[in-house]
Amino acid sequence: GKLNRRSEQSVVLEPLYAMVEALAYYSFPRILLTMLGLWPYQNTKFIVLRNSFISFSFFLFIVAQCVVFKTREFMLKYVSFVLMSLGSFARYNINWYQLPTAKKFMDKIKRDMEMEQGEALQIMKKHAYMAKIYGFRFGCKRHLWKNTTLIVLLYYSSIYIYERIVPTNGTRLKKFPISTDYLVLEEKYHLLTFLHMNFSMIIFVTVFAGTETLTILWFKHAVSLSEVT
Repeated sequence: GKLNRRSEQSVVLEPLYAMVEALAYYSFPRILLTMLGLWPYQNTKFIVLRNSFISFSFFLFIVAQCVVFKTREFMLKYVSFVLMSLGSFARYNINWYQLPTAKKFMDKIKRDMEMEQGEALQIMKKHAYMAKIYGFRFGCKRHLWKNTTLIVLLYYSSIYIYERIVPTNGTRLKKFPISTDYLVLEEKYHLLTFLHMNFSMIIFVTVFAGTETLTILWFKHAVSLSEVT
């Protein structure tokens, strides 16, 4: 009767509920990667335009760092910042190029959660939960770095705004943590270059946090499949 139908429905819907529950663990990287245009399930209408803008803007940020080698005395910290920026730039564009592959992998994860039942499904849910914990720990570290970055950006922005409101003969604005040189643009469009540095720093941190957290979740799903088989 009704009890049998309910039990049959629960058996049918169990994988669907488990799939939704497991994919909910991807919410943190989904938010970050959506902002960057790197989430596989985004509308592709404007994604090329947005990603091209982000990539080109970040490329200009790297060029501005490289110009420092010509206009200022050499310092080792310039090299470290350029290498980190190049790593973030490469990671962004590689993930952009691999978006179709990432979508196929996410589709496979959905199918795995839909097909498996019973003990196998519980194993996948266990590893999905563990991936959430690992991602949260990693995210906390990245968020600590990100929040520190935001505090630094707010500090320099507040000084910049205060200088415009209360001008003085001297300057209160300290040097930006990452050395850049925009040549003529920096003299004529100081606000524009300052905003560009802030924007690039946020992209720099978000790329690492989003892509690496998603990688952790994928690895844990692969581990769950090996345990099931």
